[in-house]
Amino acid sequence: MKPIVALVRNMTQVKAGNLTAGIRPSGPLEIYTLGSSFNLMIRNIQQLLKEIQLKEEQKRLVEIRALQSQINPHFLLNTLNTIKLMATISKADNIQRMTESLTKLLAHSFNRGGMYSTVKEEMALLEAYVEIMRARYGDSFDFHYDVDPVLEKAYILKLLLQPILENAIIHGMQEKESRGSIRISGTALEGRACRFVIQDNGVGTTVQGMRPIDEGSDPVNESFSGIGLRNVHERIELNYGKKYGMTLTSTPGEGTTVVLLLPLLLEPVSQPNESSVKGAR
Repeated sequence: MKPIVALVRNMTQVKAGNLTAGIRPSGPLEIYTLGSSFNLMIRNIQQLLKEIQLKEEQKRLVEIRALQSQINPHFLLNTLNTIKLMATISKADNIQRMTESLTKLLAHSFNRGGMYSTVKEEMALLEAYVEIMRARYGDSFDFHYDVDPVLEKAYILKLLLQPILENAIIHGMQEKESRGSIRISGTALEGRACRFVIQDNGVGTTVQGMRPIDEGSDPVNESFSGIGLRNVHERIELNYGKKYGMTLTSTPGEGTTVVLLLPLLLEPVSQPNESSVKGAR
């Protein structure tokens, strides 16, 4: 009876939350096997808890690095609105348009409403970003997007598409001699999933699958969000699971295609108070 009493005592401790409880198996074969299984169960629970904790820490780090600075957003946005007013009075339409686009970008990024936004909001963000990039680097490419109407109200992680578009412009369009083209399509799939395809006809690359961005390259200093392609893939896996993610295919001289497979979230997502994204390219 002693092995059984010891087993029951340790089970009671585990039920109370003490996962360090363990016994020395003894007694008849059946009782000895039961004690060994109990110890194995405790070890498995401890390992699962460690894995969950590690995953949550990774997710938190990936999300909390979104804010690239602690600049007071109200001060910055109010200053931009003042510049916009001055440009309007001076009839400097190009300055007015660029200021409006930058204001939209920053207002979206500073929004503390959570780490999700609708696809429609993300597309408006991309239009504002393209307006700025054309002003900075010249009107050398066309930008089009075609999104399934069902997806417009769907929820995705903030700034999920922008780094891919940024990569297409900076790495694909700048060295292209002829006029470039970037297209984004969004499609709802069966099984409550969706797919986004970002395709450009830029200079391309020989690297397939996942293209790491050199963290020491100059375009890092020119990026808006500081989010690299690898980080986009990590955000998707950490938030949605390993069945979702990003793939990249590219042909030198022909262009690059990036495909995102995501869950179709048509309901508001329960979100933490602080919006974020990983900030290292």
